[in-house]
Amino acid sequence: MSEQEVSSRNPLKLIAIALSIYIIWVAATYLLEGRIHLFQKVDPIGRMTYVVIANIAIGTVLSAIAIRYLLKAQLVKPEQLGLNKSRIRTAAVIASAAAGGLALFMLQNPRTLEPIVVFNVFMQALPVSIAEVMVCWALIGSSFESIAKNNNKRKIISVIVGAIAASVLFGVYHYAHSPPFNQTSIVLFLMLPSIATAVTYFLGRDIYAAVIVQNFMGIFGVIANLPALEPFRQPMVLIYVLSAVSVAVLVISASVTLKRTQKEIQNSSQSSQRR
Repeated sequence: MSEQEVSSRNPLKLIAIALSIYIIWVAATYLLEGRIHLFQKVDPIGRMTYVVIANIAIGTVLSAIAIRYLLKAQLVKPEQLGLNKSRIRTAAVIASAAAGGLALFMLQNPRTLEPIVVFNVFMQALPVSIAEVMVCWALIGSSFESIAKNNNKRKIISVIVGAIAASVLFGVYHYAHSPPFNQTSIVLFLMLPSIATAVTYFLGRDIYAAVIVQNFMGIFGVIANLPALEPFRQPMVLIYVLSAVSVAVLVISASVTLKRTQKEIQNSSQSSQRR
């Protein structure tokens, strides 16, 4: 049975899994961040709790587990996640994403270009961006793309459907955040820069590259809404540690868990062919 045949018979399961993870993630974001307006104050313990639970445990790890299941069930393809690319192409896509993301950030005329401030905000936002890409693009976007692909033979249509679903739900998720990010005008506005992330993900087919672009898009708004820049003009060790852990979890999830699933699928297909 082909992947398209399998996914066409299970469209509700595919969407149910993706949306369930999304809802859990949004709920955790509201409880640990939006409800207490965490982004509007300095609260190291609160920040650590929010990052570890909402973004690392749920946004990254739980999403990876769900994606692994969808891969094994052949409801999404490894190609959609960029798991079968060469290291050289991956490095080239990541480098291009970093250059493009930085250029887009600077073109927006940010509040400051102080290297230490930009670096600290980038590192603080990184765990959130990783979760956003894993949930909204890798899980939601790929799921909607797979369903659209079964109902329409034109690849561009399925990509557009996946991109729209990811961008819209990414915007809606901000209702779970602190003000001003939970205001309807901001929610709608944030759907526009997310197009850059969608283009990176669906054309570049690389989770890491999408995270970089997403983070550069996100830090512009974060810097603009900081009550004061002074706290970000000094080393922020806790932020660095949380970012390092987030990146490590992403790498392990993508390089070990997800790629191992791809190998299992290939081995299973080879065994079936031998029979």
